[in-house]
Amino acid sequence: MTDELQAKLRALRLPRLAKHWDQDLQEAARQRMSHAALLTHIVEEEYRLQGDRARQQRLRRARLPEPWTIETFPFDRQPKLNRKAIFALYDTLDFLAKAQNIIWLGRTGCGKTGLASSFLVGAIQRGATGRYVLFADLVAELYQAVALHAQEAVLQKYLRWDLLLIDEIGYVEVEPVQVGLFFTLMQKRHRKKSTLLTSNLGFSDWGSFLKNDHLTAALIDRLTETSHVFNLRECVTLRGKLSPTHDLAGAGQPTAGPSLSVGLRRSGAVPDRADPHKWHTAQGVLSVTGAQFINWNLGGGGGGAIDLVMHLHGVGFGQALEWLERHGATSPIPPVSPPPRPPLRLPEPTPEHLAHVRRYLVEPRRLPPALLDPLIATGNLYADARANAVFLLRGPDGQPVGAELRGTGLVPWRGMAPGSRKDRGCFAVPTTPRAVSLLCESAIDALSCHALHPDPRCLSTAGARPDPVWLADLLAQGGPVSCGFDLDATGEAMAQVMIARHPAIQRLRPSHKDWNDVLRAGVERARAPQLAPACGRPPPVAAAPTLLGIAARKPSSEPPLLGTTPARNHPCSEPPLLGTTPARNPQKLPPWKGKLTARAARQVGHCP
Repeated sequence: MTDELQAKLRALRLPRLAKHWDQDLQEAARQRMSHAALLTHIVEEEYRLQGDRARQQRLRRARLPEPWTIETFPFDRQPKLNRKAIFALYDTLDFLAKAQNIIWLGRTGCGKTGLASSFLVGAIQRGATGRYVLFADLVAELYQAVALHAQEAVLQKYLRWDLLLIDEIGYVEVEPVQVGLFFTLMQKRHRKKSTLLTSNLGFSDWGSFLKNDHLTAALIDRLTETSHVFNLRECVTLRGKLSPTHDLAGAGQPTAGPSLSVGLRRSGAVPDRADPHKWHTAQGVLSVTGAQFINWNLGGGGGGAIDLVMHLHGVGFGQALEWLERHGATSPIPPVSPPPRPPLRLPEPTPEHLAHVRRYLVEPRRLPPALLDPLIATGNLYADARANAVFLLRGPDGQPVGAELRGTGLVPWRGMAPGSRKDRGCFAVPTTPRAVSLLCESAIDALSCHALHPDPRCLSTAGARPDPVWLADLLAQGGPVSCGFDLDATGEAMAQVMIARHPAIQRLRPSHKDWNDVLRAGVERARAPQLAPACGRPPPVAAAPTLLGIAARKPSSEPPLLGTTPARNHPCSEPPLLGTTPARNPQKLPPWKGKLTARAARQVGHCP
């Protein structure tokens, strides 16, 4: 075969034919195959090979932790399991064509995940697409999507799979926002796509972690309407038990690591009656699997007896070791190292696109050039190879820890640089600390808010995140902090969560959807009197001089600030902040609020 022909076959994605060309010709000559028979043989082999590759790719995309098959399940160890009903569903896969669900309920270790995974593998091998996801990971992804205003994208991501396996429902308590999104996902898949679910709790106990009786009842109603439910509560656990020599707690105790069971019992933990892997402690409910544990109430965990003692007693490493030696657990299991994080990969600066990015920020976004140029000069704002605006996130030491990306084309787009660590730093303007801080949802909002309010330092949380890691250090500095999240459902919900966790934070609402809308509206109002004569209409007649298109009050009172609605019966004699909407129960305003300065007026309105 010539190199040119081999290259063409690979371009046509026929690697098998390119590899076995000579062998196929020799086999055809040996068997005296006709041209039609040879072509049929080649097509069948390519079809088989590409089908195998497609199946393997679908299996990889399913992200199964273990690709169990139905043939390897130990039905002989589960005599109370309805094997006939299970194989009737597995052999025909009729539930897929009818968009029916299969739900597996039972205690930990009885084989729910293995059976559900085998159904997913079987469906993928027969041409369906599928995906495995832990319930905890699913609700966490939905929660993050709310902060990034990407709920619809995440829902569509899980709606496209022919078969979705949601594992371990009930191990983690969820927020009301997560419950609503999970219900929405199940509602959209109802009667359209099939879903496999496993849970260690019966339906009557789902309200304990969903915390919404009405939504729980509606969810269960839709799930069971077209579902096959297998209750494995009378089945035995299939997990191997530790020998007495390896379990210091003795035989018959709940399954846990050698030193974990000692630490749990001697710390006053009480084993759960129904689930041998669940322990009730003063810090919350712990789930223990081997050497690892997780606290679903606090959202943390670890690996090994040292981590367990540190978690339960709030002590350091050395004190945890002393505690273990004092209580007879002298052979702790070493902690399990977390998987390494992907390295930070910042986009390379592309100077030829910088003019386009700057023009986008100045014209459509109405950001003052005097505010952008210093950021460009210091490298905190630049353009990448795709003409995206790149806003650097910097840590306390001033080193880059990530970047917010904002598209400057016709299609709105926002994202983060690969490997960004939003927990280690943020984009802020100005870059130097100030006494007063204001939190915004994005870098553009932070810039817009600073153009409106030059006194505070405006920081971006890179999404409506209610509790970024660096927020605790910011509050420890003692200065006033305000939450300026967007004026929409997500912004309001996340602001409420933030203020509930940190009562010292005040809510500062923009008068429009976000701070950039406030800024642009102010610029347009400032230009409106100048544009009116050109449109053939006389300019508006004002009884008093106007500031950026806003009529002044009576001479005895101060004029309202740009983008604000004066509060009725406000306890303060001064007007609300620029670009804000007063809260329903107004409190004392931050000390940095006041009149619009001449510098801010020039930046926002481009006034002379």
